[in-house]
Amino acid sequence: MKRLYTVKPVCQTQKKQTGAVLFVSLIILILLSIVGLSTLRTTLTQEKMSANYKQKSQSFQAAESALRVGEDWLDSQTDVPVADSTHLFAANIIDPLNKSWWWPNNNDNDTENHGVAVSVTGVAKQPRYAIQQEAFLPDSLNIGSGVPTGAYVHRVYAYSVDGTDASPTVLESRFKRRYNE
Repeated sequence: MKRLYTVKPVCQTQKKQTGAVLFVSLIILILLSIVGLSTLRTTLTQEKMSANYKQKSQSFQAAESALRVGEDWLDSQTDVPVADSTHLFAANIIDPLNKSWWWPNNNDNDTENHGVAVSVTGVAKQPRYAIQQEAFLPDSLNIGSGVPTGAYVHRVYAYSVDGTDASPTVLESRFKRRYNE
């Protein structure tokens, strides 16, 4: 009997495979890994940014509270306040940017700390405010007899840190007021 067709050996078709599927799979796996790692890095960066924002916001809100308490204290005075190194300081005594001015011994309970502590929760140390005498603005430039009338300008400073003592905030406002004389 004569054969009408020829049978190809199985090994011939297997010899033509060159591993292209394996190569393409590895390339896709590497690309997916790179995308996954960059997404992870972005997520971690955003998490750090949100934590830093929370700390700075805590510090700012505490300093804002202390600043408002200092302004309220000035507003409650009926007579011209006198520099007493507790609430009110003479001009150029306060160094608002120096943390060691507010907490010289780095102890919130130390009686040697400058300024007045304000009770706020969620911070490492209670925020403090201090008021500095700045100027007297007379109503008239005419010099004459008698006590001149006018308004007093004070600077109110507030200093605060966040819950980890890492994000300091210094706020300053000017407060103008007339007092009984």
